[in-house]
Amino acid sequence: MHKNFICFVLSAFGIGFLPLAPGTWASLAAVGLLAWLYSFDALPVLDILVFFVLLLLTVTLIIQYQKLEPQTERDRDPGFIVLDEVLGMFVALMGLPVTWITAIAGFVLFRLLDITKPLGIRRLEAIEGPWGILLDDLAAGLLVRFVLLFLVPPGI
Repeated sequence: MHKNFICFVLSAFGIGFLPLAPGTWASLAAVGLLAWLYSFDALPVLDILVFFVLLLLTVTLIIQYQKLEPQTERDRDPGFIVLDEVLGMFVALMGLPVTWITAIAGFVLFRLLDITKPLGIRRLEAIEGPWGILLDDLAAGLLVRFVLLFLVPPGI
């Protein structure tokens, strides 16, 4: 695969190259994508299918990118790669009703946890290969999911 194509897809189709807060924009795009997927009432598992396709695609492309452009210890998680933020938001909101409350709370909590990386989340970045790039975002999304499941009343 061509390196420019790999980078374009890993950047969530260019979002990762925005000059200010590309991870925030990618997270916001993920909320929009989930809301759109939920508009298809006949396909309740569409978000899960999209998540696993994106996960497989992201892992595969990160492996290809790392073969073409070996990472240094200092730059293990290139800033332009934002599909990990998209996947983290999917973990946070998948299967939950996407309402204004869940969307805003999920987005704000996810960005806060993704930026601060508390509770050992930062240690996940030390894992080699694509999982070091992905697991911190997936863990942040999982924490957000637990918060939303316990704090957001059902039916909202």
